[in-house]
Amino acid sequence: MFQAGRLHDAEDAAAATSRRRPQQFGEPERAVFHRLDAEAYFMLLAARQLQRVLRGLHGDDRLPGDAAHVRVLRDVLEHLDNLSAGTEAAYNRLVVEAPWEVNPGGIASSVHPRSHFWGPDGTLLGGVVRVADVEQWAGEVYAEQLAAERAG
Repeated sequence: MFQAGRLHDAEDAAAATSRRRPQQFGEPERAVFHRLDAEAYFMLLAARQLQRVLRGLHGDDRLPGDAAHVRVLRDVLEHLDNLSAGTEAAYNRLVVEAPWEVNPGGIASSVHPRSHFWGPDGTLLGGVVRVADVEQWAGEVYAEQLAAERAG
C-alpha cells in the first residue's frame, strides 16, 4: 500500500528529528511531526476508501482483526472537534478492548485518538489499528485483484 510507505518514511524522519535536543527545534523540525500526523490520518483514509470499495463490489471488506476499526478511528480523527455521542462511545469501546500493553487497566481515557505509537513493535494508530495488519490486508487485496485480471 503506497500510503503505508509514506507513513513509514515520515516515521523515519520524525525519529531522526527526535534525536535532536528540543532547544534546536525550529519550524522545519516541527513540520516533520505535522507530516507524521498527516500521513497517519491519510493511512486511515486510504484504508477506509479501500474498505468502501470492497464492500461496494463484493459486499465484504475482509478486514482482519483490529484493522476492522479503521472506520471508527478515521471518523473520530475527522470529527475530533465535533464528536457525536455514538462516534465517541464507539472509540471508547475500542480503547477499552485494546490490548493491556497499550491501555493499562482498560481505562478509556488513557488513550487519545491521536495517541499513535511508533517503534520496533510496529505502528499502532489511535491505540487500536495496527498498520502492519492494514498493509497485509491491502497487499492481499491487491494480489487477488492482480490474479483476477491476469486470469480473465
